[in-house]
Amino acid sequence: MVGASAARELWPEGGAVGGRLRFSENEPWGEVVGVVGDVLQQGLDDDPTRLQFYVPFDGLARRANVVVRSSAPPPAALTALRTALRSAEPDMVLSLSTMRERLRDSIATRRFTMALVVALGALAAFLASLG
Repeated sequence: MVGASAARELWPEGGAVGGRLRFSENEPWGEVVGVVGDVLQQGLDDDPTRLQFYVPFDGLARRANVVVRSSAPPPAALTALRTALRSAEPDMVLSLSTMRERLRDSIATRRFTMALVVALGALAAFLASLG
């Protein structure tokens, strides 16, 4: 599967589904089976036009991001998910977090920078008021 931007760039005339691609000369050719919307993978300020490809787990994938929607409270859902994944694959490296935590982490640097600018601005205004 390919993201919409990749489909537009690599197959500008359309027809991405059924198209073939490979990532290097050493890799086998793969066939595009679908086009999905662009995703902000790394955070809210990620470039959505970056070329995105989705390959089978037995193919080129080295890691996976999985999103799970649950009606259970987040701590209970994470515990249940961790238990289920560990029972299926005990040696799997897991990094589980809620969507709220992922969003918070994706803007942490920007939030710190803004707080610093506000604090320095307030300090400048205070010093200016002193004359």
